[in-house]
Amino acid sequence: MASMVVMLQGVLNKKEYRHFIIDSLKDGEIDDFKSLYEVLGRRAKKIEKDCEESNSDMTHYIYEKLTKKKLQEYQTLYPDFF
Repeated sequence: MASMVVMLQGVLNKKEYRHFIIDSLKDGEIDDFKSLYEVLGRRAKKIEKDCEESNSDMTHYIYEKLTKKKLQEYQTLYPDFF
């Protein structure tokens, strides 16, 4: 099992932690790069599938999935991006 931590402005945000079961590793094997590759690949495939099912592009999908509160938080943190 692998864990993903999230930091906002250098502060840990425990509500956003995620845990993943890594299928590509054998019992007792530790390989951070292989774990990252698997987790990011899964996430990308899920987003791609969801975009195809909702018939929307990636940008629209991301805005749709962010809650209004989180979107406002990100806009405050990264005003140049929005």
